[in-house]
Amino acid sequence: MRVGVRPDGRPFSTSAVSLRAKQAWNAAGLRPITRHEFRHTFASLMIAAGVNPKSTAPFMGHASITVTLDRYGHLFPGSVEEAAGLLAAYLAEAQEPPS
Repeated sequence: MRVGVRPDGRPFSTSAVSLRAKQAWNAAGLRPITRHEFRHTFASLMIAAGVNPKSTAPFMGHASITVTLDRYGHLFPGSVEEAAGLLAAYLAEAQEPPS
């Protein structure tokens, strides 16, 4: 299933999509957000759900995972400090003599 196109493959018009979205927001009693805000919300929810960057990229229409990581990398779990700690623990364990 492709999102943003009609069953016959033709794209929806921007004005029609905006109108339907506004009607849906109003019917739900919510403050409307822009398509741009929705796009970022969608990406943020994918990341929070644990979807990895390589799988997130196609949903976002990114030609390269680099675009996804440059834009949303700060949302993925882990930090520089955590990475350093993981590597230090791995190296310490590798240096221990076998039991």
